Amino acid sequence: MAENEQTDDSVERRITLKVIGKIMLPTILAILLAVFLAYISILGQTQVEVTPFSEQEGGLGAAGLNALVYVIAALLGASLLVILLKHGYGKILNAFMFFGMTLGGILLTGYFGLTVLVILNSLNLFFILVVVSILFGVSAAYILLKRNISNPYLQNTVILGYGGGLGAFLGIAMPTWSTILLLVGLSIYDIFAVTRGPIKQIIEISEEKSIEMPAMTYSSSEEIEIGLGDLVFYSMLTAHTFLNFGTFPLMMVSGGILGGLMITLKLLEKRKMLPGLPISIALGLVALFLSLLLSGQLELLQIIGSS
Repeated sequence: MAENEQTDDSVERRITLKVIGKIMLPTILAILLAVFLAYISILGQTQVEVTPFSEQEGGLGAAGLNALVYVIAALLGASLLVILLKHGYGKILNAFMFFGMTLGGILLTGYFGLTVLVILNSLNLFFILVVVSILFGVSAAYILLKRNISNPYLQNTVILGYGGGLGAFLGIAMPTWSTILLLVGLSIYDIFAVTRGPIKQIIEISEEKSIEMPAMTYSSSEEIEIGLGDLVFYSMLTAHTFLNFGTFPLMMVSGGILGGLMITLKLLEKRKMLPGLPISIALGLVALFLSLLLSGQLELLQIIGSS
């Protein structure tokens, strides 16, 4: 989600190429980090899967169910935040978010750290990795959720690392059609969440009750922001593309995502907030299919097992 919290919806403004560049750069860095982590997973030959239904056995139907589970989970999680915020359960809300971000940081650091230890044949350092993972998870959660942090560059750096890392993990851990359908589903959900759903409600409630919520966004000096979720799913698509299809499709998909982001940012000239996923993911997926067609890899999308 890209937004400008200090500009009213009815006021038009000009978003220059300089401003666009300040949002494109962190997006590129998150994508590069995700691709690097995907490459690390290739070297370490570490495999993990986070889908409840086997795409290999259930085909496209299983992929659709996997996507549906994650979209419903996103909706339920955001709805819970709205309920807690609406009824004034701020401490519970903070604890819920802190626990989730800490757990995510520990799991990401642990997974990629273990992969590095496997590559270096240094599993004797596993205990140190556990300690580092816990420290990183707690520290990252604190920085991400800190209001009015004195060092915004530190917060932006953690946003980039978390977004690229989580995106890489999901791109590694989900099969192709589950990835594609999930990204389509989340793009549709993003439109609903920003225009009528939980994200819009969270913003309205926090403004009405003067509650300062954690931004969870990468902020440029011009107050144009890109959400953590956007960075995660841009990174997910590029990491998965590189891991499964190679460099040429990666370049095409990255170009599609960045082109979509540029269009979204230009549309912000007339709006306060827009969903960040739909245009970028749509162009990224179109670029993926086109690149596979041009490189003769379309058969790689074939489902093993029919639903």
